[in-house]
Amino acid sequence: MALDRFITFPKGKKPKKKQIELVVRNFFGEAATIEWDQDRWTVSLPGKPTWTFEGIEPDMIARVRNTERWIEVYPTGTLDIITRRADEYTNTLAQGLAEVFARYWEGELDDGS
Repeated sequence: MALDRFITFPKGKKPKKKQIELVVRNFFGEAATIEWDQDRWTVSLPGKPTWTFEGIEPDMIARVRNTERWIEVYPTGTLDIITRRADEYTNTLAQGLAEVFARYWEGELDDGS
């Protein structure tokens, strides 16, 4: 399952592609690797997905436990920060990144909630 966080910016306030890249790189620093891939930045995070409630609730991410953690950033008409098959850690980082863009460029964040 994918989770999109769309940020819509006021006219004339949308960050430029280079600004988006700089913010993504600065936000993660050395905690991730960031690569441009045709139409998006892919942020690769260390480690494998984990289940926050391990031992408390049934494992809801068993099917993705041995996959990678990543976030995609699409600089489309709206900025789209997306996670796919992500754990709590990855989703929390993606949400924080979306909030940074919305706050600085006075955008409206639609995170599906």
